[in-house]
Amino acid sequence: RLLRILPRAPSARRRESARATMHGVTASPRLVVLYAFVVHLIFVYATFDVHFQSPLVAGVERADARLRAPARRLVIFVADGARADAVFDEARGAAHVRSRARGGAWGVSHARAPTESRPGHVALLGGFYEDPSAITKGWSANPVEFDHLVNQSNNAWAWGAPSVVPLFADGVDGARRFCYDETLEDFASANDHGALDEWVFDRVVRFLESNGVEGSSESDALDGDGNVFLLHLLGLDSSGHAHKPHSSEYFENIRIVDEGVRRVEAAFVERFGDDGKTAFVFTADHGMSNKGAHGDGDPGCTETPLVVWGAGVASGSQKVAGACRGTPETPKDWGMDPETRCDVDQADVAPLGATLIGFPPPRHNSGLLPSAYLSDKPEDLKSSAMIANAKQLLALHDLKAARTAKRALSALFSFKLHPDMISVSSQVAEYERLDQLGRHDDATRGANQVARACLRGLEYLHTYDRALLQAVVVSCFATWMILLAVNLLPRRKGECETPTGIPLTLALIYAGVVSVILLARRAPPTYFLYFGLPAYFLLGIVNTLSAVKIESIADISLLNVGICLVGAFAVAETICNGFHDRVVFSYAFAFGSALLVALAIRLLFRRDFDNATRAAVMAISTAMLAPFTMLSIELEANTEMIVSGLLASALLGTTTHVLIRPLDIFQDDAVDRETKRRPGQTVFALQILMVLTTGVLVTAVDGLQRGKLPVPTSMHAASWIVALMAPILPMFSPPRTLPRMISVFLGFASTYGLFSVSYESLFYACLGFCLLSWMILERGLQAPSPAKSKMFTRTIIPSDLRHAAMFLFLIDAAFFGTGNIASIASFDLSSVYRFTTRFNPFLMGALLVLKVLLPMITVAAAFLVVLKSSRVPTFESYFMFLILSDIMAVRFFFQITTVGSWLDIGSSVSRYALMGTQVFTILPFLALAQIFTRALPVSGRTAIIRTKRD
Repeated sequence: RLLRILPRAPSARRRESARATMHGVTASPRLVVLYAFVVHLIFVYATFDVHFQSPLVAGVERADARLRAPARRLVIFVADGARADAVFDEARGAAHVRSRARGGAWGVSHARAPTESRPGHVALLGGFYEDPSAITKGWSANPVEFDHLVNQSNNAWAWGAPSVVPLFADGVDGARRFCYDETLEDFASANDHGALDEWVFDRVVRFLESNGVEGSSESDALDGDGNVFLLHLLGLDSSGHAHKPHSSEYFENIRIVDEGVRRVEAAFVERFGDDGKTAFVFTADHGMSNKGAHGDGDPGCTETPLVVWGAGVASGSQKVAGACRGTPETPKDWGMDPETRCDVDQADVAPLGATLIGFPPPRHNSGLLPSAYLSDKPEDLKSSAMIANAKQLLALHDLKAARTAKRALSALFSFKLHPDMISVSSQVAEYERLDQLGRHDDATRGANQVARACLRGLEYLHTYDRALLQAVVVSCFATWMILLAVNLLPRRKGECETPTGIPLTLALIYAGVVSVILLARRAPPTYFLYFGLPAYFLLGIVNTLSAVKIESIADISLLNVGICLVGAFAVAETICNGFHDRVVFSYAFAFGSALLVALAIRLLFRRDFDNATRAAVMAISTAMLAPFTMLSIELEANTEMIVSGLLASALLGTTTHVLIRPLDIFQDDAVDRETKRRPGQTVFALQILMVLTTGVLVTAVDGLQRGKLPVPTSMHAASWIVALMAPILPMFSPPRTLPRMISVFLGFASTYGLFSVSYESLFYACLGFCLLSWMILERGLQAPSPAKSKMFTRTIIPSDLRHAAMFLFLIDAAFFGTGNIASIASFDLSSVYRFTTRFNPFLMGALLVLKVLLPMITVAAAFLVVLKSSRVPTFESYFMFLILSDIMAVRFFFQITTVGSWLDIGSSVSRYALMGTQVFTILPFLALAQIFTRALPVSGRTAIIRTKRD
């Protein structure tokens, strides 16, 4: 379907179809679509090569460390979804954990986006931030092998969710895992989410009691050194999704976790005696936003608690310069001493845990040991641990530097280390000497500086080729857009499309030289594409320009072209700003409404009352969309608003069907001569019934959720049936423009209503009103034409750029009407409760993405109708859309950042990814829209297809 957007041209119209090609590249329109798809996949993937290459350095050896282990065993509590402000809250927080914080060390552990379970556990246990390739496995499997605390341990025991524990216990010698059945991971509000954590606590306590007798199966292993106990607690995450993190249920789950921690701590004392050889770490993989979601860089998601106590832990953080992450303000309602607070990055927990049981940091660790968390006894604990951290990071740096010197393209003629890395090896040797002399504080401070220098050096090496790659990727974008633009120009027929002569010779010489260099530097295969595509596009540009009809260009008004370009670029700039702040769309809708009012007044002066009325109606519909992008994206459940939106959709469909359809505005909907009525009445009635049924389902499921009652399987099944059947019904509506578009609008209204949480369905109704108004206005402004063919018979003109710009604006407005970049990165489960409450990342993620895409399909269908109504060539309009989208993508490419807050980083990547992928994700929208609009006539001039369906 993706490649059938354009109709196949019959031989009688071969002249028109010949223009719908990319001259000098391919003569097939469908191959051009596939070609653009592949090109933009390359562009999107380029951001990984430029900004987000894997942080892992394969082959690094474990650092040699002389550490006296203060603890024989390390117990790690990971409270999945625990927010720092909730745990430390003096009134409702975790009382036992807070008491341990006062007697030990505490702070906030700052996670990075994506704030999901697997990336968070990788940072906590492995000391580095997730490899980008993990996204292809849904954060649920190890795409690369890496070192971590469980792998380092002599023996390990892990309890918890089957979606997390096996990631770190499977395949590890000496590791045992205990997981509950995955069917218990149900986020329905009727469930007892605290039971998940009680399952873990009960089995840990029972395990310690049953293996306390000498000679029992696990007794010898338990009494050994270097043991790790991992307790993954999913209850808070499930409770936060179901009830939101400020609910009484969430804080009740915190009480359960707090009591469980106390029980487990007591069980360890009972099993091992008060030997002072157990260290405890309480933290979280991620937090939870106010709307009960996680995944993005919201502070509620990134700020997690960290409390460490027991063997080897400082009693009250005795701060060392540079050992903590800034000096943030501590809220008064925490009731905690801000002087003892020591914040860390999430990856810093891994070297801390390794130190407590006498191991060097994990081999791939990029965390900085927070020495303030360590006790002063023994005296060399901090210094020897900090030196081990510095040596591990230095080994990582030296190996990466050697590989960069051999492979980096920017190091082809010369290679330079980061200035801070000069003579670092000798400094480490000096700090080891100071440590042996008993100058432990000096050694600790010096090693801390070396470790920080190594991190800067690693970042420098990690981005060594970034500037060069950015320039190459932008040259790919630029030459691609120029190639699209020149293919919009009229060309002479019969010109050779195979590049020859000097341009081809120069391109081959360039390709040969570049290939030799890339092969010598062992560059990734994608680099050959980045460096080769600009030359390939330039060949197409030169060849196309040689076939352009100069006399046809002379007839084009430069003033009209200039006005259209300024308007289109203004739309693109507005959308770019809207990606940063969705309120910009409100201003744009208000401005557009004002322009439409001006158009209506102008048409009134010209006594064109029909079109003046249409312009005024579209002004009203456009103004109605303005408030939505000013509303909060923190959607609170509002069943009444969902039902209101569904009723508004039904009212709009009924009004259009009863009052507007008889006007036959598109001249393709005459009364059937046999039945004496217009066809499609039965389908329309079924769709109205489907919308009303959706309202009943929404009300019933939401009522059960509020009452904390289980949702029957029959209701889930009914939601699936409605969601799947509603979008199919438009295929049975008559192939006439207005009734088919009414049917498409109503079909997706039902499915979208089932996904709605608050005002989304009302937004969809207003969007449908605007789209219908747009189609009718464009039809009214169309100049009369004698065309009687289904083919697009006229050529593209500069003013047609407005259709592509309008489509680009509305397709993005359809997304930002109910969300923004952060909301698509979050994982709010409220939208899928009517379909399932069972935890399934892929299914839930797919449903959430589908919710975002549904309004865009309706926009795409309206766009194709406008093109058919105005006889605008679809293929050339697609070229215009690509150019505008790529201009925005280049801007977002330069705005990608890897510094600053994690919210800034995640948002910058998401903006580029959404715009880059929009160029080819629009194809499914157009393909689906083409399914509904293929049978519709062009410009209303074709014969009516009669039906006896009714």
